[in-house]
Amino acid sequence: MPVFYRMRSRLFSLFRPAALGGCALAAQSSLSENFLFRRECKDETSNQESGLCTGDASDYELRQRLGEGTFAEVRLATHVRTGEQLACKLVRKKGTCRKELEHEVAVLQAVGQHKHIVCLRDTFDTEDAWALVLELVSGGEVFDRVVETGHFSERDAAAIVRQVASALMHIHRRGIVHRDLK
Repeated sequence: MPVFYRMRSRLFSLFRPAALGGCALAAQSSLSENFLFRRECKDETSNQESGLCTGDASDYELRQRLGEGTFAEVRLATHVRTGEQLACKLVRKKGTCRKELEHEVAVLQAVGQHKHIVCLRDTFDTEDAWALVLELVSGGEVFDRVVETGHFSERDAAAIVRQVASALMHIHRRGIVHRDLK
């Protein structure tokens, strides 16, 4: 039976930037207000038994905000030791069920390494938020690219459709259905 993963926010793309012009695909990933686990959740802040947070906040320097939603914000992060730039999704503990976040992490881990899907690199927590450290997608959205250029060639559109289809086949093989592809 497939896992239905509902995404809500446009804070960052689940898919990596397309090879064409650095544009990112317009599928989003974020916590949903309607996850399957919402009603079952009792403990909203504990992560002691889950192994949810494996990294350390001191490994990252958080910079400017890239986006914000109801339950989370995404900030540019720099890995202190390597200098690598990443995206850090900070999910507010208040009002967020830990099981929902565990579900999102499990989905990101289940899709694994695919050239068109953003990679989850690390997780950590702070006093107020859980953090998901992700590969930085800086290309923007396909829609914005079309508006900027005024058109999209059939060849460019076909390449993007192939990339989206490849990523969707990858997640479907793992029993995951993306219910909010735009």
